[in-house]
Amino acid sequence: MEAELESTGVRERNPRGQGERLRAALIDAAIELLADLQNVEQLSIRGVTARAGVTPTALYLHFADKQALIEAVKERCFTELIAYVSQARVRDDPRANLEAGCHAYIRFSDERPAYYRVLFHTPHDPDCDPADTLEQAQAEWMPIAIEALDQLIQAVEGCLPAGSDPVAPSLLIWAGMHGYIGLRRGIPDIPFPPPGDYVSRLVGAYVPESQAAA
Repeated sequence: MEAELESTGVRERNPRGQGERLRAALIDAAIELLADLQNVEQLSIRGVTARAGVTPTALYLHFADKQALIEAVKERCFTELIAYVSQARVRDDPRANLEAGCHAYIRFSDERPAYYRVLFHTPHDPDCDPADTLEQAQAEWMPIAIEALDQLIQAVEGCLPAGSDPVAPSLLIWAGMHGYIGLRRGIPDIPFPPPGDYVSRLVGAYVPESQAAA
């Protein structure tokens, strides 16, 4: 395994594909640690490389710094989330597809709990103005994160009459799913409705059948 620079400062050529495997292993290690720590500030280069079984020097062969590693981690997690939702929506019925996508989002949190925690436990910028518009906030997000949000907005838009604004109901549905996931996990003894039933009620609350697209 590509693990460190030689004492001469010259790195030996790696077997074909080994560098990509190490990069993937470092991302996997960071995801595992972040899922436990739930705090990006506590993540350390030494912790990640120790989990991956390599020296700290090895990480800098693939990432400029910790922030670059975190961006790669989030890209991996968002890509997986997008795949979950995309694969769930296979029907011609826009509303059925919206509900299927929401259900897949919740299933992602159950089947990929580490990935889900990584996506939503990054400290927010303390200087962020809460009055910022969605467009301003999006300008600071990764393109893959924008794609994930747009996926939901487009699904909601397909269920509304032409000309309707899909952003507000999309954000309310997203917040509802996130709250359901957190409460169900944090207080498992409460008899929350099963995901399918909850999704139907949630979507119905913000995209009533009477608003169906013409």
